[in-house]
Amino acid sequence: MDYAFTYAVVRIGAEWKVVCARKAMGHFGDREDALVAASALAAQAARAGRPTEVIVQSETGELKTVWRS
Repeated sequence: MDYAFTYAVVRIGAEWKVVCARKAMGHFGDREDALVAASALAAQAARAGRPTEVIVQSETGELKTVWRS
């Protein structure tokens, strides 16, 4: 399935950010805060009927899908 919106929680430098459509958003001190923000954005898109997913970067750099609608 193609997802209309993919929100990625990734570490960029010393911060965690939410990336969607090649745009980085927010300045988060830890991954969990960024994940809360990404999940809220994804839930809003899903309520609008858009296929959505959230992926998170692990401490080792791997990306893992944690939520899909």
